[in-house]
Amino acid sequence: MARKLVVIELALVSCSLLKTLSGKDGQSSHLAQSALIWPRAGIASRFSASRIDLDAGGCDLSTAAWTRRIVFKESVESFFGLKVDITEAIGGEEIEEFLRFMAGTVIGIGADVVDDVVAAGKLASAPLDYLAAKLKKIPEPDVIASGSIDLNSEEIPANHGRLLKVELFSPHEFVKTSRRTVNRKTVTQRRVLMSKAEPNGEVILSARRI
Repeated sequence: MARKLVVIELALVSCSLLKTLSGKDGQSSHLAQSALIWPRAGIASRFSASRIDLDAGGCDLSTAAWTRRIVFKESVESFFGLKVDITEAIGGEEIEEFLRFMAGTVIGIGADVVDDVVAAGKLASAPLDYLAAKLKKIPEPDVIASGSIDLNSEEIPANHGRLLKVELFSPHEFVKTSRRTVNRKTVTQRRVLMSKAEPNGEVILSARRI
């Protein structure tokens, strides 16, 4: 049987986080990393990164330029997965450096790098790990919201397409530790900012076959 490859387009529509952990009210900038997991035979993953500017934890990109919203235009077949990670708030200059570096480097990631991240069970986070290692002056940003969905290429229509909702969850526990002196003794206080697997918003994308 011949393989049935179709080309799909995935674009950002909106993003909302319940907790940005930025320590600030109002605006924050984040890196949104998206990954297609086994989009077709022989291709384990495809990566894309976008800058997300949130206002009070949310943004609406439905009317933004296509070049601002596009995440993937990729050939897929049968069943595959979509994973989305949102990092902690990052300075604008750091985000732009990540994106510039990714634009020229991700397509050149060598087999040794892929082997390392697969062995560590971190395939979906490969670019962030790889970029942080290359850009040593910028620490690897922590992912504060992550989610994935299963997709079937035959269920993605052409023309107007359909909307996809990726529910986001905290990938691990986030804790803030503070110390103060009481009666000449140091007292450590531990406050959980977000629990592991705690719901933390959603990302909406449009999907259509082209």
